[in-house]
Parts: sequence; C-alpha cells; structure tokens
Amino acid sequence: MLLAQTIIFGLTLIAIVWYAEITRRMYREIKRQADTALESHKSYKLSVAADWLLKLQQEFDGIELTKARFYVAQFRRQLITNPELAPDTAIHDLMEELWDFFETLGVLLKRGLLDKELIHTQFFHWVNGYWYLTKRYLEAERKENDPRWKNFVYLANELRKIEAHQYCRSKDLEWSNSEYEEFIEQEFTSNKAALKRLGGTPFNKL
Repeated sequence: MLLAQTIIFGLTLIAIVWYAEITRRMYREIKRQADTALESHKSYKLSVAADWLLKLQQEFDGIELTKARFYVAQFRRQLITNPELAPDTAIHDLMEELWDFFETLGVLLKRGLLDKELIHTQFFHWVNGYWYLTKRYLEAERKENDPRWKNFVYLANELRKIEAHQYCRSKDLEWSNSEYEEFIEQEFTSNKAALKRLGGTPFNKL
C-alpha cells in the first residue's frame, strides 16, 4: 500500500514538473513570437516614417516651398536694415505656405505617425529657423484666427525640447543677432541658387 502511494506520488510529481516545463516552453515561444511581431511592427513603422520623411523633404525642397523660403528670407533680410518694413500680401501668403507645411509635420508627429527623433534630425534646423523668422507674424495671425497652425506651435515646442535635452547649451535655443542673420543669409543664398536650378519665378517679382 505504501509502495503504491509512493509510486503515485512520484508519478504525480513528475507530471507536475513536466507540465511546468511545457508551460515554461510555451510561454517562451509565445514571448519570442510576440517580440518578433513587435520588432517587425517597429521596423515597418520606421520604414513608413522614413518614406514619409523622404517625401516631406522632397516637398520642402520643391519649387513652391523653395520660392516661399527665398522670398521670406529676402524680406527678413531687408528688415534688418529697415525695421519698419511690413510684409505685403504676397509675402504673408508665402509665410502661410511655410506654416502649412510645418503644420502638417506637427499633425503627423502628434498622431504618432512620425518619430520625434527623426523629425528633429531632419527638420529642426528649419523649423527652429522659421519659428524665429516668422514668429511675430504667426502670433499676430493666430490672435485673429486661433487655433490655426496650432500644430506648428506644437512641433516647434516639441523639437526645441529635444534640442534642449540633447544639447543643453545649444545656441539654437537662443539666437544672437549674428546667428539670426546667418540663417537668413543661408536661406536667401541657398534658395536663390535652388530657384535658378528649378526654373522658378524671376527674383524681381512674385
């Protein structure tokens, strides 16, 4: 009787250990498959994000936004020597084209369709630059048409947070006059050359 109980106990113990091992292996396999699926999803998401960024960069470098960048930079260049100069309707419309582009970036970022780090790497220089160049006109427009371009505001704030986190002493967070003028000159010169290459509008008129 005792021997039979011992055998039953031993078999039960073996069954418990075997079941525990099978359960552990099943868990590891499920976790492996889940991790693989997660990595696959991340890779797919990054691939889609990279494709979006490439298309957005192409749009930003296309003739319409190149024209907008050139004429806005030209206006801000003139403003250095003539502080009372006000943007005419054509210049204001070109500013709005830039705001609309950055608004789209902000929407894609807010909805998680683009990676924040990738946007910072790809676009911070220009988001920050045109934030400085056009901020007072944007704020004036938003007072009348709030909440237009709220996602551009969101984008600028988020990218500046990343810049502050990565480079706590970044000069881009507080431009001096020379850095402000350097950005204007870079945009004026580079987009003037790009417009010629793209066959854009003559420089003496819009």
